[in-house]
Amino acid sequence: AIVSQEEAAVWIGDFDPDKLDVKGPGVVYHFPRDPECNTIYCNMEGIAFIDEYRIAAASDRSKADQPYNCVPHDQSVMVFQLPSPVVQPDPEPTPKPSSQEM
Repeated sequence: AIVSQEEAAVWIGDFDPDKLDVKGPGVVYHFPRDPECNTIYCNMEGIAFIDEYRIAAASDRSKADQPYNCVPHDQSVMVFQLPSPVVQPDPEPTPKPSSQEM
């Protein structure tokens, strides 16, 4: 998962750390907004999967020039439920040694 503070969103998909590239389109989820559709989760920084339906997200301190609606959720850890489960890809199988290598 990759967080965008600017978009107040999280991208969930496959990422190749060796190539620093994404595999496939993935899915973007926006953090909830207030009734006027203003961003209220303004400084999201960390994401961790709790299970295939939930993520935990951590936020940084709001900046002095940010609107007040960012303050109630700053310096917090929150849990969000996803609308559909995230299926983690199976790890690539480890090659088995051939009989000649034993």
